[in-house]
Amino acid sequence: HVVFAVRSPGKATALIEDMKAREEMSGSSSVLFVDLDDLSSIRPFVDSFLKLGLPLNYLVNNAGIMTPKEFRASKQGFETQFATNHLAHFLLTELLMPKLRETRRSGAVARIVILSSAGSALCKNVDMDRCVPPAPEAYNGTAEYGISKAMNLFHCRELQRRCATDGISCCAVHPGVIHTGLTREGNADSTVLYDSILFKWMHKDVPQGAATQVYCTLSDQVPSEIEHGTCFWYNCGPQKAAGVAAPGVRDDLCGKLWRISEALVEKFR
Repeated sequence: HVVFAVRSPGKATALIEDMKAREEMSGSSSVLFVDLDDLSSIRPFVDSFLKLGLPLNYLVNNAGIMTPKEFRASKQGFETQFATNHLAHFLLTELLMPKLRETRRSGAVARIVILSSAGSALCKNVDMDRCVPPAPEAYNGTAEYGISKAMNLFHCRELQRRCATDGISCCAVHPGVIHTGLTREGNADSTVLYDSILFKWMHKDVPQGAATQVYCTLSDQVPSEIEHGTCFWYNCGPQKAAGVAAPGVRDDLCGKLWRISEALVEKFR
C-alpha cells in the first residue's frame, strides 16, 4: 500500500488513475493532504496516516523547491527552500518515528530515504548561528538551495547515528538533474548551471531519476552499505559525498542542525 502525501490531492488522484489506465497495477494506494510550506499541516497528515492502521516500511522525503528568484516566506515566515526542503521533512520524520520503530520491532523493514542533491557540494561552509533560519536581507536563491540540500545530508547522517540501534536504514540520494517542474521558478543562474556541460552528464529522464531512491528503498544491499560508512547514493549505488556535509568536514553540524530544527518545530509537534 502506497500513501501519497501531496499538496494537491485531486491532481494526484487523477495521475494515479491515469497510471492505472495505462498499465497493470496490483497494489493499493491512499492520497493524503500535506503542505510542506506550512508546518501546521504536518501533524494533521500524520494523524490521518496513523488512522489508516498501516505499517510504515519506507518513508521517502521527496518534495523540494529550487532557487526561487526572490525571497519567499513559508506560512510560518521561514525562507521557503529551508522550510520545504529541510524543516518540514524534519518534523514529518520526527512525528513518524514511533511508527517506523514499531514497524521495525515487528520484524519488518523500515527505511528513511531523503532526497538531497549534488548541489549540496556547492555549500563549502555554513554558519548555522547566522544562516539558520535564512534572513530575507541576505537571500541568494542558489546559495540557499545548496545549504538546504546540505541540511538534507546532515539530517540523514544524524538519523543514521540515532537510528543505528533501532535497525532503521537512512539514506540521502542525489537523483540526478531531472527535467521535471523543479526549475520552473528557478533563477537564471541555477537554470544555466544545471543546463551547462558541467551538469550534462547528470541529466536523466523521470524513470532514471527515480531509480536511485527506489534502489535505496528496496535494495537488500543498503544496510551493508551503511555499515561500511555510506550516507550518500547516486546512480543506484554508494557515492562519496562532497561539501560541508560530507563526513569528516563539519561533523559537529549534524547535531547542531538537529537541535536548531527541534527548537523551530517544537510547537507544531
